[in-house]
Amino acid sequence: MKRFILTGLVSFMVGAAAIAQNPTETLRYSQQRPGGTARALGVGGAFGAIGADYTAVGINPGGLGLYRRSDLSLSFGVQNTSANTNLFGSIADAHQVRAFLPNASIVLSRLRRKSSNWKAFNFGFGFNRLANYNANSVFVNKQSSNSLLNQYRDELTASGLTEDQISFDNLSPGAVLGYYNFLLNPIGTSGTQYSAITDGYNVNQQISLTRRGGLDEMSFAFGTSYNDRLYIGMLVGVPFLTYREKLNVRESDEANVIPSFNNYSFSQNLTTDGIGVNAKFGLVVRAANWVRFGASFHTPTRYSITEKYNTIATSNVDAVQYNNTSPDGKFDYQLSTPWRAVVSAAFIIKKYGFLSADYEYTNYNRARYNFSGFKSAESALNQDVKDYLKAIHTVRVGGEAAIKNFRLRAGYALSTSPIEKNRVVAGRDLTSSTYSGGVGYRGKKWYVDLAYFRSVSEGTAVISSDITAAEKLKSDNVVITVGLNF
Repeated sequence: MKRFILTGLVSFMVGAAAIAQNPTETLRYSQQRPGGTARALGVGGAFGAIGADYTAVGINPGGLGLYRRSDLSLSFGVQNTSANTNLFGSIADAHQVRAFLPNASIVLSRLRRKSSNWKAFNFGFGFNRLANYNANSVFVNKQSSNSLLNQYRDELTASGLTEDQISFDNLSPGAVLGYYNFLLNPIGTSGTQYSAITDGYNVNQQISLTRRGGLDEMSFAFGTSYNDRLYIGMLVGVPFLTYREKLNVRESDEANVIPSFNNYSFSQNLTTDGIGVNAKFGLVVRAANWVRFGASFHTPTRYSITEKYNTIATSNVDAVQYNNTSPDGKFDYQLSTPWRAVVSAAFIIKKYGFLSADYEYTNYNRARYNFSGFKSAESALNQDVKDYLKAIHTVRVGGEAAIKNFRLRAGYALSTSPIEKNRVVAGRDLTSSTYSGGVGYRGKKWYVDLAYFRSVSEGTAVISSDITAAEKLKSDNVVITVGLNF
């Protein structure tokens, strides 16, 4: 998921009521890009009206009615994600390569007698990967006047707390650990004013963000066809989300000009696991032998999510090494993602291939959180979702050319910005695009497909109130699918 905000060192978490949710997280767990078989990925995911492919079933369950034989398929993929960042003019690059399983499915097809108008009853079981979260980003600024400690210094001062009142119950872990590690110190006689050890100096900033995980949906589907003209289906989906994030911020005095200070680092660790449920309904109409139309509706997904987190701080002050860790936190909550609707059209060029297009609509500001026991935080976050996020439009187009048993494919997908115009930072609004292509071979009882696709998006990383950076993510993927008809 492409982020537009990277909130700095859990500064949004307060004691036992640690709530790390924000509109960025809403997008991460709501945004989907059709994943699965290499055939569908090769045409940009534009498979809503094509059918007879398990990725198509995830877009429009009506496509399940187009199967005429039972089918078993398995896909393997490799993803290389590169991140280009610009922190106050300092450019850095980072990469991450990971293998993943995009699809595994089985469809059992039962054909009825020719005398019946109901031609097929098909049952499907499988899973598709709907999102990859894997990415590494590095942000570097060798001479920064905007220390991360500024944010925690201001938080401590604004709290009006004296030293003996500082605790994880009423301040963010960053502010508390900054004090425990002698990076934030009281000044004046009131006892409630604080300074940062880096005040008035430039520091060497090195920030790294490591993300991994994905969103996989296990599904059970049923589809049928009426008179080989109308194909209808439904699917029950059980998505599983896994997300791991480590944000590390290190600041040091390379010039050796800051009294008593050498370096410090904050490391925030976040583990997120969730399970949800949804339903999808769809139909495909064969208006003529050469044209098909499709429409589907996806209900909201209701997630139950558990987050675990902590922050570790180290510092070297007066030649003494300090190490402190925040208490381990855990928070359970529910998230309801918005519904989505898809309409599709496909033009079948007999024996020569097809051209296909999908249009998808979803409105992210309809996502809703439910916190048990934290109603004021729940209300505030839901209002943020309404204020920051908006509806998006996604268009997918693609085509396949058949040359005897061989196939050539190409596709493109574009998603508009999910961020309200007045909330966009530095013009980077998370508009994203995907380019794809592929080849395949179709035998009598088996097939093999290969696809390549690249996804590109740009966002703004907000590390703290004073530290923002441009972030451009490019993801190159190769997927191979092998299948058997029986």
